[in-house]
Amino acid sequence: MIESIAVENYKNLGKLEISGLTRLTLIGGENNCGKSSLLEAVALALDPANEVVVTALFRGLSLGHFSQPWLNLFANFQNKQPIRITLSPIDIHLLASKPTRADLQRVNQNPYLPREAVLNGTNSLFLQSRMGESQEDIFLAFAMEKLLIHTTLNSQPNIAYITGNTPLQLSRMNELFSAATMQHPERLEMILDLLSRVDSAITGMQLLSPGSTSMPYLSTTSGLMFPAMLQGDGIKRLFIILLHLVNLEGGILLVDEIDHGLHHSSLVQFWQAISRVAAAMQCQVLASTHSYECLAAACQGCKEIGEDLTYIRLDRDNQGNLNPKIYPFDLLESAMETRWEIR
Repeated sequence: MIESIAVENYKNLGKLEISGLTRLTLIGGENNCGKSSLLEAVALALDPANEVVVTALFRGLSLGHFSQPWLNLFANFQNKQPIRITLSPIDIHLLASKPTRADLQRVNQNPYLPREAVLNGTNSLFLQSRMGESQEDIFLAFAMEKLLIHTTLNSQPNIAYITGNTPLQLSRMNELFSAATMQHPERLEMILDLLSRVDSAITGMQLLSPGSTSMPYLSTTSGLMFPAMLQGDGIKRLFIILLHLVNLEGGILLVDEIDHGLHHSSLVQFWQAISRVAAAMQCQVLASTHSYECLAAACQGCKEIGEDLTYIRLDRDNQGNLNPKIYPFDLLESAMETRWEIR
């Protein structure tokens, strides 16, 4: 579990150190304070060779929109100093920098690289990932109008990253649903129970193939079945989060704008569901929000786990430096009771 994060030179974070993270950690603050950037930095450190993670760093834009795409990841678009990300106590360190001439020569000799792709200091990014005593090199490049990833990493990090602007691919949803069905069907029962608490009309769920493609369907009290991906934003959001959690035993889930699409009246049940599944799976959840209702609901819905819920507010001083303020559960609860403005 991540208890502290240190970031240097990533996007608008500048230099940031945060401690006091717990099993459920909410991140808040004003617009453009770095909430999404912080989650991106953590995702990149945990899974630097994941195409979904790398693509999400550009927030829905294609790398092809930029002449030097990787500059967008560096603070003030300056890559003279590397990006550094450290996650403790799991001992993960990531360094991202402009590749040297020797780095480029080495990777351009890779026989698995397409012949037409020539990597250079403009279209490439060099990453060094260290976990404990193990260190791996990763090259990211945008060439031939596509993202190329060259890595010696063999491990499969136990993380998932859900963003607000990158929809979950149907194939990935089917993969998660099938994995839970075959390996842990009781976990799907847990999801169904929690979904029905938010929407009492939901009575069941199963994978169906009405056409050429399979997809999860939810059955209702009306006797009809509807594709899960065609549900309202709130139910779809909760379903996707729970589906990831039941497949992430002992892992880490990152969610940007976790309450997106959810009506305030269902937020307490939403947080009860998240806290119960996260505890059952021994999974850590780091999420962002800018909603007072979400904070209040999290405080109420997570009372069973108490000290495992923390809120971190990112504030900037007059010089533009980030100063995180940590609200452990007891302080967050007091803030909600007295209606402090802590968003």
